[in-house]
Amino acid sequence: MKILSLIILCFFGWFATIPFDKVDATVQHFNAGRRESGKSVKYQIKLVAHKPSSKITFTNMYVGSEPVEFKVYKLTDNNQISMTYQKGDTVYIDASMRYIPNSSDVLELVNNGLPKTVVEYKGKAILKYTFKNKKYELVIENFKKMPTVNYP
Repeated sequence: MKILSLIILCFFGWFATIPFDKVDATVQHFNAGRRESGKSVKYQIKLVAHKPSSKITFTNMYVGSEPVEFKVYKLTDNNQISMTYQKGDTVYIDASMRYIPNSSDVLELVNNGLPKTVVEYKGKAILKYTFKNKKYELVIENFKKMPTVNYP
């Protein structure tokens, strides 16, 4: 029985690979020095790639029910940003949301021009991607909160 279990685990390990491992997910709030400048929230997801960037396409990201713009990159040895990565590289996905006061002085999310669609999931954020021509989702259950930055 143990041998059969080992064979099954090896089989699924070879054929059901996921393209990355989630390492970390953080959120950090930034408050502007003046009320009219508003605030922003930066989200960062850190992954370790099992496949190169040519095989994975990140398509959409939602924080709560809001679509957000994001960028996917790795840092090179001299801390330069590269949009391509290879197997084993640490990959960063950065997204941010900006809030400014409306005419009633209530902070309101700046429309980033992305179409609103209904997305249902359990968690704080969802990252959609394609791998081997199939669509997948990575749900971020929670973000580790980083210290708030207050600008003077």
